[in-house]
Amino acid sequence: MSEIPIYDPEVLVSLIGDDQPLIEEYKKEFVKQCVPTLRGIAAAFNKNENTEVKDQAHYLKTSAKAIGAMRCAARLQKIEDCALSDDRVSLKQHITLLQNDIRDVKKEFIK
Repeated sequence: MSEIPIYDPEVLVSLIGDDQPLIEEYKKEFVKQCVPTLRGIAAAFNKNENTEVKDQAHYLKTSAKAIGAMRCAARLQKIEDCALSDDRVSLKQHITLLQNDIRDVKKEFIK
């Protein structure tokens, strides 16, 4: 998945224009949304609730796509797919890797 860019700033600019204060606000909101959603995904995984895993991943994926967090969005799609197919081994791996993707996008936002 390393071929997918971590962050594409043009995505948000194309949606709302080049309003940097507003862009920064959206980026902050996305980061704030990541932590509880990641916890929710992990909790649902631990309870073997694949539908909830899929729903939580879909929720965050929508925001990730809108903000331009491309690698997070792709990882969240993988999580959705694995939850739907009940591929627990891959699902666990992608949930773990999502933590890294979120960390990486936070670093990109600071640049």
